[in-house]
Amino acid sequence: MRVCGRQRQSRWWRCSRELLFAALLLSCAPEVCAQRSNLKPPWNAYSPATDVQLGKQNAQILEKRLPLCNDPKVDAYLTKLGLRLASKLPTRGV
Repeated sequence: MRVCGRQRQSRWWRCSRELLFAALLLSCAPEVCAQRSNLKPPWNAYSPATDVQLGKQNAQILEKRLPLCNDPKVDAYLTKLGLRLASKLPTRGV
């Protein structure tokens, strides 16, 4: 009976040490992640207003060079094709 008690005691001690070690690791994990994710945005030469203005100018240039197809039949075909492709995606239980 005494041997069995010692085994229980050593098993409890081993389990409690493992839990203490896991708790210590988890308590240090946020600090490690926070140190690695300290990101600075890059320097931007354009103000937001200038950025919007340049974007609109480039959009006008591209619309002239690359005309869009506004045919309803093409739009319907591409929509149907996209839905067929999306239906074949694996959902993985979602």
